Amino acid sequence: MIPFNRIIQWLLATFIAAILLMAVPFSQREVATQRLDLELSQAIEIQKQVAGQCRELLSNQNSSLERWFTEKITPNPEIATDKNLPTCILRAQTSHISRFGIFAQWNLGFEIFTDSSIKPILVRSFLINFPLPLCFLPLLVFIFLLPIAISPIAKVFLLFLHLLFINGLNLIPLIKSLPKLSVNLVTTDRLFPGLLLLSLFLSLRPLYKQRKARAASSKIENLVNSSLSGLIGIWNPLVYTLVGPILYHPGNEIKKLKPFLNAQLVILTLSLVIYGLELSNIYSVLNTLWTPRYLSFSILFCFLTFLVPSLPNQVPLLWELPQIGWFVGVITAIEIGGIFIPNLRSIPTLTRLGLALLLVECLRFKLEPWGEIFSRWKKPLLALLISSLVATATYESGAVDLVISICNPTKHSSAILPFTLLSGFLLGFLTGGLSAPFFTLVSMTLQSFPSSLIRAALFDGVLVGLMLSPFSLFNLYPALQQNIPLPKILQIRLQQLWVPLLLGLVIYFVGTVTTLFVLPPVCFVFGCLIIFTYRLKKRRWMAY
Repeated sequence: MIPFNRIIQWLLATFIAAILLMAVPFSQREVATQRLDLELSQAIEIQKQVAGQCRELLSNQNSSLERWFTEKITPNPEIATDKNLPTCILRAQTSHISRFGIFAQWNLGFEIFTDSSIKPILVRSFLINFPLPLCFLPLLVFIFLLPIAISPIAKVFLLFLHLLFINGLNLIPLIKSLPKLSVNLVTTDRLFPGLLLLSLFLSLRPLYKQRKARAASSKIENLVNSSLSGLIGIWNPLVYTLVGPILYHPGNEIKKLKPFLNAQLVILTLSLVIYGLELSNIYSVLNTLWTPRYLSFSILFCFLTFLVPSLPNQVPLLWELPQIGWFVGVITAIEIGGIFIPNLRSIPTLTRLGLALLLVECLRFKLEPWGEIFSRWKKPLLALLISSLVATATYESGAVDLVISICNPTKHSSAILPFTLLSGFLLGFLTGGLSAPFFTLVSMTLQSFPSSLIRAALFDGVLVGLMLSPFSLFNLYPALQQNIPLPKILQIRLQQLWVPLLLGLVIYFVGTVTTLFVLPPVCFVFGCLIIFTYRLKKRRWMAY
């Protein structure tokens, strides 16, 4: 039974959150044009129609919307335009309504006239839907209720309510969008099919239980094994998360899970550092290698300096897996075949890996009953579906464009670093993924402000958002697979990140003082020395 005072606190927090969300400043027209920009990105047909009837296209009242339409649909120089054609005038039209204050619907269109025509020669209109800030209220309520011992059904209902709110409290569009979302998971998300196959392979039989008993491993064996596991994680941290029960079987106790979560965070940070490298030549590699990603460097400093004893040790050896020779052989054969077979090469690497592993299992002809397999597969499958569905639904609904409009870094040139960090964090937190927030923000920020610090702030913000998101597969999968409450996982994440996050925030705020370029690295070194001194004084070589 939930105490009455806890209910009052929850209601008060929800009320305050609703007021704050309604007071968030942003431009609905900016979000609408951002959404429309995706539809007009391939406006060749409209440009051809304009080029066939107009020599020149001008705006009627020179409003911002008319200038935006004129810029988008003005024919390219490659499209031939007859100089004898008349000059045309574009007149923009707009109307909009709000649904319960959580969803907006805009009708943006234009009409094109000639000097001598009364009726328009070309008319186009576009219906644009996107959520308003109040749509995030169920998500905040979900976060408020995570520490409270309520039934899982209630939390699933709040998650469904979140998806319903970002679709305008209209169940019909949500139901209609499910087939599209399902197709997008398979077609546009190149990782999802491979992760699905890999999770199915891991559910066919518990490989970690079939190892032969042996004596303790030597230091060289542990070093080689840890290096191989680290390479797998740096190649793909999601794969490292999924194969965690094989690389390191932590059990369902929170104390035993902490070392794996520490290793997972370190590997993800290293993977994103390598992912941000420019590989065009050796000079670009060296330049981007030393990009001052202060928050990531703070994480690596805190963990690799003080938390080495808390990383997994005495983990099972990879080369002692059952049928490991078959796995390596079939994967190698498929990868070699991909070099010579274009159709095989076009399949994503992770999908090829999953198919190879499943092929080895099918050749065993010793599969367990499908009921037992599904009982082990349902939790990884649920984590994959929730994580991917929330990420895809958030992106498709326009919530990503809403967040970008609220904290657009390009509007705050004097404080672009903190706003880039904030926008990356919010998008990583809402989507629980990397590709949507990164590719959405990187083109917008780096085109206007090509700075290494801005790129670093973007990566660091997305990294922290991923680690603290309840929808991230890095948190959902260990929670469901090891039967550990999600709030416990998020509590560990906060314990892991609060010191690096505090240090990183200070440095990125200091980085706004552009007149002193030496100030951020000096503050970083000074902050690391403070942490080092404090830990030595307290004799605390562990974070918790």
